[in-house]
Amino acid sequence: MPTRYILMTDSTWEGFLKQGDQLYEYLINHFEDMFEPNGDIKRFDMRYMSYLTSGHYEKVMETYGEQVHKEIIPWIHEEYQSGRLFNKDHWKPFRDQLWFTNMYYGYRKLFCFQNYFYFQLAVERINYDTPEGGLETSNDFQVALYGWKEKGIEKIQPDDQIILQDDMMMPERHWKWR
Repeated sequence: MPTRYILMTDSTWEGFLKQGDQLYEYLINHFEDMFEPNGDIKRFDMRYMSYLTSGHYEKVMETYGEQVHKEIIPWIHEEYQSGRLFNKDHWKPFRDQLWFTNMYYGYRKLFCFQNYFYFQLAVERINYDTPEGGLETSNDFQVALYGWKEKGIEKIQPDDQIILQDDMMMPERHWKWR
């Protein structure tokens, strides 16, 4: 089903902070509702985290999307059980790097897929086209492609400047982006 991302009515940083608070409240009050009865994430999708990954995420989604979806579910539940997932200090708005009037709410700890790709968990408010031709708005888990690690290269690509620590927390440099 094709999607249309919501254009913010207030695309200021203060507006993003307000929507981020709303998405955080949705996350903590409707966590179980973000999953299908069979445990799958409702409307799972992938996006880019940065301008540099914007040209790569669609191919990654096409090739690995189903596997990423399957493998991130237990990781999300592990983050939930640890208490980290609902720690508001680990969440913040991220301005879309191509559509500056859009944002997503991103989690600081990165998910590593096959010791190669790194993804940021996100909650995003998205408009979906319904089969009846209408429009439905939903808050859903997504993943944002953060980067990948080439064999023999310690720095995360395509940025080639970041070395991740063992705790898999996004470095300050990217965490402080507005």
